[in-house]
Amino acid sequence: MREPYPIPFITPQHFDAFRRLLSPDFPNSYDEWLKLHTKEKLERGQVGYDVLETQVDPDEFPRYCRARGVTPNRKTLLDFAFEKAAGNHY
Repeated sequence: MREPYPIPFITPQHFDAFRRLLSPDFPNSYDEWLKLHTKEKLERGQVGYDVLETQVDPDEFPRYCRARGVTPNRKTLLDFAFEKAAGNHY
């Protein structure tokens, strides 16, 4: 059985909000972000994970960061996806 691995999925309408939250640690366009997302998805799948695209919300993510006392960045966005996949809400 393959181990699940949540990765954050951002919808096009939420991209600008995440860009503001994560700039400069974030791609400049949705297309650029989608290429990185697709690459990560393929890489995780190739090493044996069952990739779970987890839709993230730009209103909930800052609440998660405040609750955890962490700075919004790409690493904390990944951690947030794991929390969301586990059923946690903020």
